[in-house]
Amino acid sequence: MIKIQTKAMASNISILIADASESDTEEWQGAEVVSVFRRYEATLSRFKESSELSEINHDPSHMHRVSRLTFTAIKEAYEGYLETQKIFDPRVFEDLCRLGYAETFSQVGDEEGAMVPDRRNPLPTWSPEFDARSLSVKVGSHPIDLGGIGKGLAVRDAATTLGTYSSAFLIEAGGDCYAKGAPADADEWLIGIENPNGTGHIAIVAVHDAGCATSSIRLRSWRRGGVPVHHLIDPATGLPGGEGLLSVTVLHSDPARAEVLSKTLFLSGQNRINEIAEEENVAAFWVFDDGSYRFSTQMQDQLRWLAS
Repeated sequence: MIKIQTKAMASNISILIADASESDTEEWQGAEVVSVFRRYEATLSRFKESSELSEINHDPSHMHRVSRLTFTAIKEAYEGYLETQKIFDPRVFEDLCRLGYAETFSQVGDEEGAMVPDRRNPLPTWSPEFDARSLSVKVGSHPIDLGGIGKGLAVRDAATTLGTYSSAFLIEAGGDCYAKGAPADADEWLIGIENPNGTGHIAIVAVHDAGCATSSIRLRSWRRGGVPVHHLIDPATGLPGGEGLLSVTVLHSDPARAEVLSKTLFLSGQNRINEIAEEENVAAFWVFDDGSYRFSTQMQDQLRWLAS
């Protein structure tokens, strides 16, 4: 087995290749796979002034000619917006900035005298414009943040690239994973769902030829005016959402879709998450703010261990 580790997109990236040996490491160093994450970071980071996303966000109401990567990412974000009936909405860039998350998370702090912003009015319907011939896009009157779905898309592309070399691997990128085949010494890849309170795992799930994404407030939480806030923004209010929830994990054949669904279910809050997960036949596992957990019918067959 080969293990490759790097850092990109504000996440630790780990790649395990089960059907390769250490003797292959020098010949194949995973450069192509790692470069996928580097490319997504350079192109879609809202923190890099040189990124295409930053260029768009400086003037969102005009058409921009972009790379196919950016064009596809925005188009997929829009499809997620439509499919989730506006619960998933990347137009939260300004909301994150109002909450103090305008720079990389390591620079976020509780500014003296800062206050939690008031609830804003709902955003108008999102109607971006796309010109496939020229690879041009206009996102509308509000800048966008593609952090979550961007990472899911990067995992998807990395898995496609790695699939030309390997039939058994695991890619993990800060809560977003894709598992193909099985490790040499087991029948399936096992992925732990972290306990949001930081004390190990709360569950272990089996993942086979599928993506796994977790939306959690464990790492991206801070204080604003002395009040705890987090990065998962309800687009209807502009404030942190997911009432009563600490994390949501979703399994799906497409890691980008898993990312969209995990965020959508989180923002649905404790009162609606079970209903939506069952209606949409989503394999989901969620943790409430009292430490208890629940999972959907679709997730049940994938569970291999639960904390008591």
